[in-house]
Amino acid sequence: MQSPTFMVHVTFGKISDVRVRLASELAAYFEAKLVGMSACTYPVEAFTSGPISDDELKYEIQKLISELERRKKHFLQIAEEKNSHNAWRSATDFPIQTVLHELRCADLLIIGKEKDKSKIDQALDPITVLLRAGRPILMIPNNVKSLSFERIIISWKDTREARRVVLDAVPYLRRANIVIVVSVCEQNQTEREVQSHLEDVLDYLSGHGISADLKVITNPKLSIGNEIIDFAEEENADLIVAGAYGRSQIGEWIFGGVTETLVTETPISCFFSH
Repeated sequence: MQSPTFMVHVTFGKISDVRVRLASELAAYFEAKLVGMSACTYPVEAFTSGPISDDELKYEIQKLISELERRKKHFLQIAEEKNSHNAWRSATDFPIQTVLHELRCADLLIIGKEKDKSKIDQALDPITVLLRAGRPILMIPNNVKSLSFERIIISWKDTREARRVVLDAVPYLRRANIVIVVSVCEQNQTEREVQSHLEDVLDYLSGHGISADLKVITNPKLSIGNEIIDFAEEENADLIVAGAYGRSQIGEWIFGGVTETLVTETPISCFFSH
């Protein structure tokens, strides 16, 4: 069987270092190749004071190249402690465009939750990445120090995005000790109807060699996203698997309510597909 390829977004600082370490551990566990991906471009303020000379431009380019080379060495130093099959890609360009372009080589993209629109020369926008990647995304919150796929919660709603993410997650669900498919019963549904849908999902997973349980949350007191987070925390889940819902509006990608809650509020790592 062909080995998978994981890609991890590399920036700088302790949060990025932890993400690289977790990604390398995960790659070793799944016998995967790990590609470190980093991109940065000139800060916007470098061009706000007027035209820039050729010498100034060469200086800015060299600074970027040096920074990316520093990140490469640091990535390889961390990654090689856990995983023997690593590679590096980088570009002097905007991170979002570069990562989305380079994803053709990867089965899974691993990113953090940092979102800083004031630093588009350095940072990824999780909303844009999730909804344009065409690949599953593993999002690791800043507080996560260890990563395991042993206890997994699948957030289910009978939509295209949920069907897509369950399919994408099959190789990872097979490694789990506990899988629970959970759905929140909304006002226009009956508990029996929701349970019937979840039973179909369990049958589907069983056909892929995955044993799972189901949970229907009735009479929710919180938003659907927060109910899913609370349940995942009660079950000590290592991972939440969820479809990423969103659309483009006036040139910007915006999330659906559940996805936005999971991205912005959950302390648990999330596996998304759109």
